[in-house]
Amino acid sequence: MKLRKPTPRDITKFRAEYWKLMNELCDDMLEYRDGVINTMNETGVSQDFDFPEMARAAFIRQLDTCHGQFDAKFKSDKIINGE
Repeated sequence: MKLRKPTPRDITKFRAEYWKLMNELCDDMLEYRDGVINTMNETGVSQDFDFPEMARAAFIRQLDTCHGQFDAKFKSDKIINGE
């Protein structure tokens, strides 16, 4: 089976699907982050299991940063924006 060279339309479709999946991943990350925060707040896990507040804050910041980077790339992708 010989593979054909992708057309610009193929590439556009691939990028659209890729960023759709990345956006879903980011949404899942935010949901996970919110779940972690809620669980820690409800159970006091940071005290019960010696999970320092600084480590908790750093973990949440890292998820926010990662989401922000994906979100910025998603919004700046000219093909997705129809430009």
